[in-house]
Amino acid sequence: MIGYHYTSAKNYERIKGEGLIPYPLSHPAIKAEPAIPNKGIWIYVERPDPLSHAGLLLWHATTKSNSHVVLLEVHYNLEDTRVPDGRTLSLYHDLSIEHRVFHVAELARIIFSPVVPEDVVLIESHKALKPLSMVAVHEVLIRQTRPDREKAHRRTWREFNKNPRMVESLP
Repeated sequence: MIGYHYTSAKNYERIKGEGLIPYPLSHPAIKAEPAIPNKGIWIYVERPDPLSHAGLLLWHATTKSNSHVVLLEVHYNLEDTRVPDGRTLSLYHDLSIEHRVFHVAELARIIFSPVVPEDVVLIESHKALKPLSMVAVHEVLIRQTRPDREKAHRRTWREFNKNPRMVESLP
């Protein structure tokens, strides 16, 4: 299977030698269910669309102080996403920054096993990200690619908060 993972260029240098190593997870659904391991690797099931991509770059640039963010393609086995009881864990990920919604209920999986360096491919590199320029990119993307998306996202976000669909278990 193929998934997508964002990280800093500095971390990617480590990944080229050691691979992707599971790290502590803080998603509420993971904390709420003791059977789920608390370490893993977030993988987006599909390559994020331009608006989600801009938000993920902005999130990394601001919350992790990364001015150089990379997008990785990760090859993995579905077996590596199974929790101890045999289910495949899929989570719906939301991303909003200061009332700007970049995506709601974006499907992601958690890989619980390390991923060897040979299964991680660099597909994009973004240097010298500046949060203010990323906010401008976000505004342009909303206006040019999907003018009604921001309004729809805000409505969806409110509905999502009323009825969260955080965990989906697949057979």
